[in-house]
Amino acid sequence: MAIIYTYPEAQDLVGKDLLVVSKHVDDTTLTTNSVTLSTLAKFLNSAPKMGNGTNSYVTQWADGPNGILEDSPMFTFDGGAGLKQVILTDGYRFVVDRDAATTVGDPEYAITQNGSNKTSFGWDDDGGGFGFLYNWAGKGFKFGSAALYPQLELLTDPDLKVISFSDFYAETNITIPNATSSSNGIIFTHPAGGASGVVNMYYNGAAAGSRFVISRAATGGAEIELESDGDINLNRTGNGGVLIGGLGNYADDAAAAAGGVPINGLYRNGNNIQIRIV
Repeated sequence: MAIIYTYPEAQDLVGKDLLVVSKHVDDTTLTTNSVTLSTLAKFLNSAPKMGNGTNSYVTQWADGPNGILEDSPMFTFDGGAGLKQVILTDGYRFVVDRDAATTVGDPEYAITQNGSNKTSFGWDDDGGGFGFLYNWAGKGFKFGSAALYPQLELLTDPDLKVISFSDFYAETNITIPNATSSSNGIIFTHPAGGASGVVNMYYNGAAAGSRFVISRAATGGAEIELESDGDINLNRTGNGGVLIGGLGNYADDAAAAAGGVPINGLYRNGNNIQIRIV
């Protein structure tokens, strides 16, 4: 019998091509038979696989040296248009990690559309050391609630920036600059060493005679409200008057003091407004 490599090499294999195999009859007997490539392919497709897997799951090596595969905790879910998802089960975070010596580009999660960058979340490792949210389209960000309506909007269009539907607590100054200079604006600040709950509001303008102005259209009056459960309301009415409402009615300073009005506090005495002196 000729040595195998002395036979001419077959080209353009087809399913009916034959191979020579030793057919296992029992533990002591083998017979020489032929098998087609189609039969061999059918056997390989039906043979037990090394490991196990589930449709739509990303595979992972369970025993790398032996080449055994199994399901990873990640799989894809096709819920239809707009609902296609990649889901990580039994996990609590995705990690982007790389060598600290690599400083070209920033590690980030990126969302693209047809290959174009849309928005990114990452970390600047080029020396800045800050985390960032970046909108490549330049439209800013909207943060929503469970009902999907934005609770906080940070928009970067040329018109007004919008912050809506949100309450804020600030432990430092909040400065609102005007249109021409960041040195002038309304500053809300808690004075150093001041009493708890005391907030100063002032206009940080250099010009003499600076004013704090509340203005609105002629319909409806501009208001300054000083409230403790609705006690005081200062309201400029349409005819120029000022309303002071919610004041307690007391006969004199002694009665006002007994009623909790502080010294220099306002109270009503019949049809008059008085300041408690003692």
